[in-house]
Amino acid sequence: MKAKLFVGLFMILLLIGCNEETNTAPQKNSEQEILGNKEQELSENKEHIISLGEEFTYNKRLGRDGNVKATLKVMVDNVRLVDGDDERYDYIAMDLSVENIGDKEANFLSLNQCRIYDGNGKEIVPLAFQPNSEYDTYSPADLRPGGKNVGTDVIAVNKGTGADNIKEILFSENDGDFPGDKFVVNVK
Repeated sequence: MKAKLFVGLFMILLLIGCNEETNTAPQKNSEQEILGNKEQELSENKEHIISLGEEFTYNKRLGRDGNVKATLKVMVDNVRLVDGDDERYDYIAMDLSVENIGDKEANFLSLNQCRIYDGNGKEIVPLAFQPNSEYDTYSPADLRPGGKNVGTDVIAVNKGTGADNIKEILFSENDGDFPGDKFVVNVK
């Protein structure tokens, strides 16, 4: 009787041990661990504080997976108010330098990739259309690898929206909550 009990107990322990081995996830090798950490790092959405005139590397990302579509070197400088063709609007000008340092054709439309905030942290919303300004010399264009685009970009906003009190310009590598870093250019 004791022998049957001992054999039964041994079988139960053997089955439990085998079951634990089959349910254990396979061990990651070092390459898988590195890729896993890279994916996790990508989804953290880091925020970088940038000074006027300081270059930063901007990765245009696409969608939820955060794949890099293009890599650009960007510099924003000399943010100011300028005159425009319509007295109903304020015109925010910024000197902009963009260089494609990636291996794919890319473009940089500052209006689509940035948000402007006043000294109280309130967003200054640009107009959907952009009236003319004699100061507007930046012309958004596709850049081949190694290509560069330099000029003054002018963004029109409604008068009285705080354009005379710009504190920061935020550039996001991706839209919404999708993976990508944010670059906060301190204006003041």
